[in-house]
Order: sequence, then C-alpha cells, then structure tokens
Amino acid sequence: MNAAAPTRLLAVACLLAATLAASACSRSGPASGEPDGAAASSDSTEITSTTPIPAATSPLRVSGAWATRNADGKARVYVDIMNPGFSPVHVVRAQVNLAGQAQLCDTDDSAACQELPDGLRIDAGRAAELSPGGHHILVSELSEQWVPGQRVVTTLTTSTGEITRFSAFVQSSS
Repeated sequence: MNAAAPTRLLAVACLLAATLAASACSRSGPASGEPDGAAASSDSTEITSTTPIPAATSPLRVSGAWATRNADGKARVYVDIMNPGFSPVHVVRAQVNLAGQAQLCDTDDSAACQELPDGLRIDAGRAAELSPGGHHILVSELSEQWVPGQRVVTTLTTSTGEITRFSAFVQSSS
C-alpha cells in the first residue's frame, strides 16, 4: 500500500459523511420536524394556513386562512396573500374543493359582493388581505354542508398559470 492511500481513504470517508449529513438535513418527516407526508410533489402541494410555501412551488405566500358559511348558502374564504417576488402577480382564478364555483370578489360601499372581472393584482413585495367587508373568495354551489372545524382546500391560479394551494378551516358564521 502506498503512503498516499490512507490520506485518500480519509478524504473519501469525510466526503461520504458530509454527503450523508447534508441529505439527512434535507429529508422530510419526523426527523426533520415535519409531519409524515408533509413533503409533496410540486404539482400537488397542499399546505395549511401555517405551512410556508416553497418559492419553487408558488409565487405567493399565504397566512391566516379561514372560511365561513353564511345562512344564504354561500361561503367565503379569507386569507392574507403576500407576493415576495420582484414582479407583480395577477391572481385570475380561485377554486375550492367542496364547491362548484368560486369567485374573487370585493364588497362595495352598499355591502354588495362584486366579482373582480380582472382578478386580483398583487404588486411586488406587497400583500393583499382578503377579509370580511373587502376582497374575498365567494364560494357557491357547495357540494356538502360546511361545518366549523372542517378543512377546505383553495387553489389560486395566476395569469402565468402558477398555482398556490392552501387549506382554510371553517369557522362559525356567528
């Protein structure tokens, strides 16, 4: 065995150990602090309102999502949407898993809901607050009764076809 062989063997062992350590840090699951199944493929990312959205998956970040169903048989989804990017994002479509129809709307001065025909534009580095009395997602043609504590999944689509999915929990409408 030549004199350089132990040095090369040590270098290979260190490289292997560093590679294993790096891959262990990037794994999802109980060891990483994420629940089992938290890592999803980029085409079916489902998040809760408290789970950050990876930048590679969506141009938007969401927080504080919740939903309510009113006596009129329609429901509303509210959420804070942040555009952390360097370009404006134009949300042109909303879908909710337990409904036949979802519209991006605004409440006008007479408290009537008006659809946003051009969608919702969020400037770079800015946020849009979807809240009662303002912008919101109006949901109709519910496929089942929404009850407090139930989770509904909302999908937002931008003008460039990028998708942001998040979960909102139904709260009491009182």
